[in-house]
Amino acid sequence: MILVTLLVGMTLLGLVQEDTASFSAKPPASAKVNGWLIRPQRVERFVAQKLAGRTVNQIAMQRLTSEALEQLVRRQVIIEYLKTTRFWPRGGTIEMRISRFEQRLDQVNKDLRQHLLENGLSRAELENEIGWEVAWKQFLQHRLSEKLLDEFYQKRHREFDGTRLKVAHLILRAKVGEAPADVFHRADSIRDQVRLGQSTWATAVGKHSLAESSRQEDGLVGWIGFDGPMSVEFTQAAFQLDPGQISPPVATSAGVHLIKCLEIEAGSAGRKDVEPALRAALTEEWFYRLAEQKRSEFDIQYGPAGD
Repeated sequence: MILVTLLVGMTLLGLVQEDTASFSAKPPASAKVNGWLIRPQRVERFVAQKLAGRTVNQIAMQRLTSEALEQLVRRQVIIEYLKTTRFWPRGGTIEMRISRFEQRLDQVNKDLRQHLLENGLSRAELENEIGWEVAWKQFLQHRLSEKLLDEFYQKRHREFDGTRLKVAHLILRAKVGEAPADVFHRADSIRDQVRLGQSTWATAVGKHSLAESSRQEDGLVGWIGFDGPMSVEFTQAAFQLDPGQISPPVATSAGVHLIKCLEIEAGSAGRKDVEPALRAALTEEWFYRLAEQKRSEFDIQYGPAGD
């Protein structure tokens, strides 16, 4: 079956647990990139693929839908760029792939029209998907050299080699009538007091942290790896720290955290041991980097359903 996913790791599922009424009630339902329409049906299908049958509340669904649209916009930005490069398939390559796909459909007594109808795709959208898959794969093969993978691993090896961190945290939440930005200001102020020696970490945790279960242990969380058990936001911030360092404020669905690294246990996996995960992470980094670099070069418009 022709793939219709982004082929890179996405952050959508990290939003499933979010439950905040501050999100817009009517996020954009469609977008155009250089005149190419990303239809609401395409966004809905992408969200459904990522949820894989799970159900979420209305606010979380709105957040998921908004981020899905942004991901599809990013991808289309990259597609518009790739069309100007040697990586975009030409010379009948897309038609040839569709022809082969039709042959496979014929083996299960289906035709292309039926497949497109069942998947909510137009012929142009199918061609767009095929062009994306071919061009993005060739682009990555060109960019993701062994040297680049080595450099990426050396720079971020703790995320891949099984390194564990022993961490503690201090968690804050908004008080009645307090704006989210004010919570960050409170957290920043507490962090500065500890860093400047005006307070100790233990005193700050005991006075300010809402995590009653860990206050008696100076906010101890315990050992964490890059793959869990803490949230992505928490983990990414923690893995930037060295022993004794305290992170800037970090927002998760639980609140706003200050994270202190207490100890590091080095991992032992080498670069070749983690090749698939390393390639996936570097692919995702290139996806976001390229979309950000090229975004200003194309006309992007957002609108409601049907625009």
